[in-house]
Amino acid sequence: GGVRASRWAAVQKSNPKVGLVELPYSPTKGGLGGTCVLRGCVPKKLLWYGGHYGHDMKDAEGYGWKVDGASHNWEKLMEKKRAEMKRLNGVYAGILDNNKVDLIEGHGQLLDTHTVKVGDKQYTAETILLATGARPNVLDIPGKEHCITSDELLDIPTRPEKMAVLGAGYIACEMACILKGYGTEVDLIYRANLPLRGFDEDCRTFIAEQLAV
Repeated sequence: GGVRASRWAAVQKSNPKVGLVELPYSPTKGGLGGTCVLRGCVPKKLLWYGGHYGHDMKDAEGYGWKVDGASHNWEKLMEKKRAEMKRLNGVYAGILDNNKVDLIEGHGQLLDTHTVKVGDKQYTAETILLATGARPNVLDIPGKEHCITSDELLDIPTRPEKMAVLGAGYIACEMACILKGYGTEVDLIYRANLPLRGFDEDCRTFIAEQLAV
C-alpha cells in the first residue's frame, strides 16, 4: 500500500521528495502498516495463537497431564496485542524515516490533481497516489447500530460471553473460531447450505461438519 509505494518512490534515481499522509495511530482507525498489520493478519494471528492454548491444554489431558485452575485474562491479551501494534507502527515510521519519506499525520482530502489538504495545510505534488485501502461494510439491516465489524472485534476490551457472526466467509469463520477458542458461545449465521462460498466443496463440507461439533 502507501508505505511500500512511498519507500519505492523515494529511492528512485530522480531522488524525488516524497510525503505520506496517514491518520495518527489508533488500534481501530489509523496508523502505519494499514489493515494487515494493525486490523487484520497480525492481530488476528496473535489472538488465534492464544486461543489454541485452550485446545492444547485439553488435549494434554489425553497424554497424562493434569491442568487445574487454568484461566484466561482477556484484558491482559488486549494490552499485549496493543503494545505489539504500537511497536510495529513505530517500526514502519522508522522505515519511512530511513528512506527520507516525510510522514504527514492527519486526514487527507484531495482538492485537485496536484493538491492534498491535511488539517489546515495544503500540499502540492507532481504525482498523487491514492492508496487508502478500505473498511468493512456494515449491512443495512434493522439493528445494525448494535453490530461491530472485525476492526472493533480485534480490539474489543471485554470478551463477549455470546456472539453471533453474520455471514460465513473467510473472515467470518476466522472471527467465530478465534472467539470460540477463548470460551465465547458463538453462532455462525449464513444463508447458504455450506460456509465459505467459492472454496473447494470437499473442504466446505468438512469445515461445516467441524463447526457443528
